[in-house]
Amino acid sequence: MKRIVILIACIFFSLSAFSQSSLQELISSKDLSNFKVEMLKDEDIVKYKTYIQNAGITEAQAEQLALQRGLPSSEILKLKARINSLSHSTSLVTKPTAKGRTTSTKETDSLTTTEQAKDKVTLKPEDIIFGSELFNNHDLKFEPDLRIATPKNYVIGPDDEIAIDVYGFQETNPRLTVSPEGFINIPNVGFVSVNGLTVEAAAKRIKEKMMKNGYSRIATGQTKVEISISKIRTIRVTVIGQAVKPGTYSVSSLSTIFNVLYAAGGPNEKGSLRTIELIRNNKVIATLDAYDFLLKGIQKENIKLTDQDVVRIPAANVLVKLKGEVKRQGIFEMLPNENMNDLIGFAQGFTGKAYTSSINIERYTEKEKEIIDIRKTEFEKYTPNNGDKITVGKVLDRYSNRIVIDGAVYRPGQYELTPSLTLSQLIAKADGIKEDAYKERGLLYRINEDLSKQVIDFNLNNIETKKEADILLKKMTSIVIASAKDFMSYTL
Repeated sequence: MKRIVILIACIFFSLSAFSQSSLQELISSKDLSNFKVEMLKDEDIVKYKTYIQNAGITEAQAEQLALQRGLPSSEILKLKARINSLSHSTSLVTKPTAKGRTTSTKETDSLTTTEQAKDKVTLKPEDIIFGSELFNNHDLKFEPDLRIATPKNYVIGPDDEIAIDVYGFQETNPRLTVSPEGFINIPNVGFVSVNGLTVEAAAKRIKEKMMKNGYSRIATGQTKVEISISKIRTIRVTVIGQAVKPGTYSVSSLSTIFNVLYAAGGPNEKGSLRTIELIRNNKVIATLDAYDFLLKGIQKENIKLTDQDVVRIPAANVLVKLKGEVKRQGIFEMLPNENMNDLIGFAQGFTGKAYTSSINIERYTEKEKEIIDIRKTEFEKYTPNNGDKITVGKVLDRYSNRIVIDGAVYRPGQYELTPSLTLSQLIAKADGIKEDAYKERGLLYRINEDLSKQVIDFNLNNIETKKEADILLKKMTSIVIASAKDFMSYTL
């Protein structure tokens, strides 16, 4: 870190041409508590980003340096927003050539060229790894809120700054940094060990020490004392395994596993989202299943990090592609005890058009591919294999119980084919025939089970007088009763 700070200082020192600008204040000032990002021009933002890139440090490291100098987190958010907005708009920067001439080159944004190419590729829904959008969405930020009150169970460590506000009969407000040995030195009181204590426990110890050393009126209530954390320390956490950007990250001590995973870009295309390990003191103390958060919003294992923690992303053992008539297509990671019903649950269920009686699976064997059809009754028993491609088809575009009547009836249209439904009963459902109906000849169109077509003539007068038997209707049947006016106009 010292090398980084020295390098930054050298670059900043060489920029004397900007000594009177707000940019120079952001660069060189040790106290940025009153700095406002609105004072920076767009060209200042571009130059500031260029300085960071030339120094060889990441934006996260630059953010931590700014926090240490007192720049409010709200201003940091504004600065990052300005940087992102200008990064996405193409600007030209002149670079000197070997002969002193200048050439125009496009300024690169915060993403690498490879990441930009990936963003531009439009993947099919079934080719997107479920959960990857959690880390690929640049508008979604997993950052701890540094503006909230410090939790009472926050554990104090070296480099935290403790604020002691004394008011009432006596008044003072020192801001004390915890030493590497874990002590704070309260003026006129002495050293107090606070390392490893929660804020609540440290406040109790500090008050007891102060009451014994010049602040006796704390006991009577004439003097009030408030203890809080004014600045949060930075910790170093390492991300290893199948991460997009594995490495060591400097993050706030309020950070959780999700915070550092987001900084590392999340798991890559081979990485697991369901068995992410938090290793502390050479022991796995937690295993994070990101599906709990993605599907239910549960963050039970998203615990706070401590200095020198290691987050390990192993390779996913079983990845399955699901496409077709499900509410969410994609590539899903399966655990050993999960079945087809679990997979459908990850996809948020079937669509209304899904054929749910059977699912088609394309599987890889040791030598070749094979096709498997899994019936609905077998979903609970079937465990998907790595590389399975599962397709949910659509229901057939036909009706199982539709019958249609048209022509000279009061309510033509589609009707339900109930058991033992006859022609007379269907006409009654359609509110009967009109006065001008041609009853001498109606037509019944039917498609038989062998898909052959059949046309049947019928006489309504004969059916009504029972000279002919009523016609029992079957599925895929249409009835047409013509109007006498149609025949008259045809005859004329």
